[in-house]
Amino acid sequence: MGAVSEKELRNMWLLMGGESLVNKDREKGARTFVKEKKYDIALEVVYGLATIESVYDYAMENLTDTNIPDIIFVSGDEKVQGIIRACYEKGISIPDQLAIVGFDNIPIAQYYTPALSTISPDYSQLAKEMIDGVLAIINGDKRKSVEVSTTLVRRQSF
Repeated sequence: MGAVSEKELRNMWLLMGGESLVNKDREKGARTFVKEKKYDIALEVVYGLATIESVYDYAMENLTDTNIPDIIFVSGDEKVQGIIRACYEKGISIPDQLAIVGFDNIPIAQYYTPALSTISPDYSQLAKEMIDGVLAIINGDKRKSVEVSTTLVRRQSF
């Protein structure tokens, strides 16, 4: 996004579904990143937005001419459609006025308008860790939570 640089990033929304371990980890990662970079960013985290409709409703209620965050991260690429629709209806330009990034890199995300920037997990590593975890449980072993690597896939929305 040309309108936002690291120096200009002032506020960010993190729109989440339920308060699952995955979403809590996503929030923790965002907070850690902001703290480590020593950014002075207002981070608003909202849970309970589990559907496209709930994200749309939240955006319609909270996005105004005087309340447009620099960037919105949405937990789940499919739910980004709610933000895109609300921005369209309110005349907010993506990415000129607002950057949007999803999570998961679902295949259709590249065909959104604008094409969605997204955090893509390493699905091969994720599958391996899941299988290893299931086998460990079957064998009676304890299994700790694991992290898989991710990559930012930058497209038109950021």
